[in-house]
Amino acid sequence: GEGPVAVNRPSSTSSTASASSQSSSATKSSSSQVEIVPGEDTIVPIRGYNRLMVKSMTESLQVPQMVYSDEVNMNALKAVREDLKPIAAAQGVKLSYLPFLIKAASLSITDYPVLNSSISAEDFTLTYHGDHNIGVAMDTPRG
Repeated sequence: GEGPVAVNRPSSTSSTASASSQSSSATKSSSSQVEIVPGEDTIVPIRGYNRLMVKSMTESLQVPQMVYSDEVNMNALKAVREDLKPIAAAQGVKLSYLPFLIKAASLSITDYPVLNSSISAEDFTLTYHGDHNIGVAMDTPRG
């Protein structure tokens, strides 16, 4: 495939003598084989998979981020889960706390619908979504 193309640009003005001494101490990155010269910025085009990843990550920054933190007494939930575990086990299901937490999130969205809305910056509108589509990501050995 096509290798990276580097464009070196001095980060500050320097004399020819210092530039030539810096170029003799240039290092190469082991992963991309780009020559890195101390005191100079190196601009490398992003291509392929990395380009798609950067685009996706940049787009994700356009989504408003929200964090809420609180403490909750979970004793009653723990008791309900313990009562329901044998019923779930009889159906071949290992009952975790996750379904209860998703239901709590859905009920919260019902009480605070602005949490389930999206903004159109172009139209200056706020869309309240009628459905509660809650996604859960997990890290598992199978990916």
